[in-house]
Amino acid sequence: MLPDKNLERERELCGGVFLFLQTNDAQNDNFYPFVHLLPTNRLYIFANRDSILYNWEQHITLKRFPTIPGGPRNYPSAGSSVMLPLSAADDWATAEILICGGSEFGAFMDPRARLPASQTCGRILPLAANPEWAMENMPMRRNMGDMILLPTRQVEDEQTPFSFFLASYV
Repeated sequence: MLPDKNLERERELCGGVFLFLQTNDAQNDNFYPFVHLLPTNRLYIFANRDSILYNWEQHITLKRFPTIPGGPRNYPSAGSSVMLPLSAADDWATAEILICGGSEFGAFMDPRARLPASQTCGRILPLAANPEWAMENMPMRRNMGDMILLPTRQVEDEQTPFSFFLASYV
């Protein structure tokens, strides 16, 4: 079967060569990427365990970032992501992305294996000269969670009735 030419063109326009080919696995952990609009008007796009800086106006990938340690982070492995608050102190220029949770590869394909959720969070500064992942452990394992950025500049996870350690990031 020949590929749908319209679909292939759409994928190219959305950074899809990277997202659909480079991050694909048997679970399709790349179909629901995390996307954040950065203060430079570029997109930070994270799929599976990899991410890019994408110029949506020119339809080009500007940078590929290091692979986050651990298992897949996007649905169906279902971690969560938030861009931490920007600050007037640096003219809104420093963006930091936080990605937490997810599942080990294979958890979706074989639910009877009862593979554990991830206990890690990774932070990255996508606009830094040489961005690297800074990894930390959460108090408990999480997947299928949503992180909410509160007006107090704290991050809250909907699975926890209080703002846990993530509050220290802001």
